[in-house]
Amino acid sequence: MDYSESYDLPQDGVPSSETELMRDQAAYIGEQRRDRAWISTSWDIWEPNPHYQGPPQPHPEDY
Repeated sequence: MDYSESYDLPQDGVPSSETELMRDQAAYIGEQRRDRAWISTSWDIWEPNPHYQGPPQPHPEDY
């Protein structure tokens, strides 16, 4: 499923950096996918899911 089209920028202002945008998007998607330790953002970057509560998982590209 492609979440990039359903993601809206924060309404309270412009994020200060692309890193902040990536983390914000990961938090948004991660809230819906709490079973995933890592979230792939629209920038093709893996961010840790702040809502994940399971055991630690290696970075997806470390296999």
